[in-house]
Amino acid sequence: MHTHQVAIPAWRWRYQKVAAAQSLLKRVALERIVLVTSDGSDWIAGSGKAEKIDGGYRVTARKSFASGAPAGDLFVTSAVIARDEGAPTIIHFAVPMDSPHVKVLDTWRALGMRGSGSHDIVIDGHFVPDAPVLERRKAGEWHPLFHVIATIAFPLIYAVYLGVAESARDIAIELAKRKPPGHPSIQSPAAWIRS
Repeated sequence: MHTHQVAIPAWRWRYQKVAAAQSLLKRVALERIVLVTSDGSDWIAGSGKAEKIDGGYRVTARKSFASGAPAGDLFVTSAVIARDEGAPTIIHFAVPMDSPHVKVLDTWRALGMRGSGSHDIVIDGHFVPDAPVLERRKAGEWHPLFHVIATIAFPLIYAVYLGVAESARDIAIELAKRKPPGHPSIQSPAAWIRS
């Protein structure tokens, strides 16, 4: 999950000349930080609340499905700016995982995927300054940023599942080759899958 969180700012720095992306990439390279994201719960509508205060925002949110949470150094996420009128705006930003306002909840119990550490993360009043906000967009509307995510992040994520499936197939074929032709342990799983 860290890989696509580095690939997206790299693309944005290279092709969109986004200055905030460059400073994030320098930190990844020099400090060897691990990025965590809340993409699983934030997509187009966003979640959480960003209250405008002097010099930035006070963020309060609970983000679910944040892969790599226990190992992360920087949490790349978003929140909806609290407004009385008009269309809500979402800001994208990064929060240090060691902030006293950030807590990883031990909520991830997915069978076979526990190692991904996709726990919930709670942000309770963390201050996000105006300057390092990575993006601003309207809540609930498709934004060009999602084109970048869809074309860069998804292939990287899906490649892992493809690799696991191809490896499982190769292991199954090698095991099947060790059995004599017509052996029931080869035929019964194939018959079971067809039914």
